[in-house]
Amino acid sequence: MDANAQTLEPAARYFRGTAYVDGALVEDAAVSYQGDRIVYAGSFSEFRNDEGASEIELTEGEMLIPGLVDLHVHGIAGVDFSTASSEEISRGLHELHKAGTTTAQISLVTLPADQMIEAIENCAAACHDALSAGIHLEGPFLSPARAGAQERSAILEVDLDLAEELVLAGQGQVRCMTLAPELPQADDLVQLLASHGVLPAFGHTDATHEQMQQALVHAREQLTSAGFPGYTEVPLITHLFNGMPPFHHRDSGAVGAILQSASRKGVVIELIADGQHVDYDVLNFVFSIVQSSNLVIVSDAMAGTKAPEGTYSLGTATVQVTRDGSGDSSARLLHEGQELLAGGAMTLLDSLRATTREGVAFERVLEAMTRIPAGVLGLEDELGRIHRGFRADLVVIDSNFEPTTVIRAGEQVL
Repeated sequence: MDANAQTLEPAARYFRGTAYVDGALVEDAAVSYQGDRIVYAGSFSEFRNDEGASEIELTEGEMLIPGLVDLHVHGIAGVDFSTASSEEISRGLHELHKAGTTTAQISLVTLPADQMIEAIENCAAACHDALSAGIHLEGPFLSPARAGAQERSAILEVDLDLAEELVLAGQGQVRCMTLAPELPQADDLVQLLASHGVLPAFGHTDATHEQMQQALVHAREQLTSAGFPGYTEVPLITHLFNGMPPFHHRDSGAVGAILQSASRKGVVIELIADGQHVDYDVLNFVFSIVQSSNLVIVSDAMAGTKAPEGTYSLGTATVQVTRDGSGDSSARLLHEGQELLAGGAMTLLDSLRATTREGVAFERVLEAMTRIPAGVLGLEDELGRIHRGFRADLVVIDSNFEPTTVIRAGEQVL
């Protein structure tokens, strides 16, 4: 190559049509990007095409939205992140990107310790390739009484040495760990996680109201004192309502403590918006009492998502995936004669379509799939909005919320 040759700047392009720009719907918008950055986002009437960008006109019924951010996803298109090779994980992440989820935090279920370390190492390779935003460990320090689809034989009492080994296996890519706060030494585990810049998430728990309340206070103190730049100082709740004692009007339990804290901006809540893990009326209720900044929608998707009906792996479990007449999917397994939900089988875009169909406010749900989870990852100045200077993660959806074009970091993946 000629040493004097100049590297050509990538060509600028812009979308014109209905777009969700900076939290507001703009009917005739222009969104221009060059390389991996958005260079203009706003009204077309104010757009100056100084770079000579080529136009991509949206058709009637299409809308441009930010790339979605999923904090809790176990697999897609036949790929189970907990048991897949690094190459298969990369393929699964590409499938997620094509489905409109341009940023994903890989979630691993509880496995025997040696298998969990191997899974973390395989996922870390994909993170280093910038395909994923990090790794979430759902266990192994959980309540056996609230195991759900987790492998009960692999659930452990808190072991601080093992916890550190799991975190270090990720080479800096383990970003979050779900634990039950009522376990002995749980406070020490939270302190250890915070010292490594790992966000504690409380879930699969049998905690009382008081235990959860105290755990949330302790977690906030540890995250604040750790002082990692770019990391949230507010703990997370893993899929509220699922894997914890039910709310009761005479004993609000862990759910009551969580909702009380969230209403005061003391915790961020995950919700699975598929109509099966949480009823849509309950979803609406939670949105009415908790501010948007403290709610995220996650898919909890497993390998049977965006795949034919049949059986798929979720860690060591075999899960049956079925679809109803409306096209919505469910994933279930049998345990001791009881049918259990075993992760989700819908992408975030599927959930956006379903929740909108059920009357949940589109704007709030979209924020809970974009800007808010980006903030949990410490990437609120990089992702989750269509805004000048942000990464060019852009999704065109049709009237049925199906993706027709997906741009990730300026590269078209669909």
